[in-house]
Amino acid sequence: SKWAKERIPQIFKAAKFDQNGVGSIGGVDGQYTITFTDVEKCDGQATYVFTKGKKKPGFDFNLKIKWSAEKEDEEEPACGYVVIDDVGVNGVALLQFSDTSDGDYEWSFKANKSDEFHTKAKAAVQASKKSIEKLLNSWIEEFKSF
Repeated sequence: SKWAKERIPQIFKAAKFDQNGVGSIGGVDGQYTITFTDVEKCDGQATYVFTKGKKKPGFDFNLKIKWSAEKEDEEEPACGYVVIDDVGVNGVALLQFSDTSDGDYEWSFKANKSDEFHTKAKAAVQASKKSIEKLLNSWIEEFKSF
């Protein structure tokens, strides 16, 4: 579990990708560079269970991940966070994934402001959901390889 709580933030903080924004009529609204500045919540556990002599991985985590989206024609990046609404702790929606999950998470994306730039940046982060899933899956595969 200690390794997982250190490794998950490392994976997200090292990630950086470009995503086209979505215009109001479905067109492209420029390109956003998306990074993850912090993993605010990384609670849970990762362990192995031995059943009938076979080692099986088990894990269950709650994550809240801060994102930043930069756009060339904007002075400051837009910021927000991504969560999955599968579980609530103290009224805060968190991301949860487990060894029984099929990757079909219930995503929630929030921006720190509601202005047009932040709204469009949030849409770009939402459009990058597959890239975020790849980050989670890379950790899952790394964990399963032990």
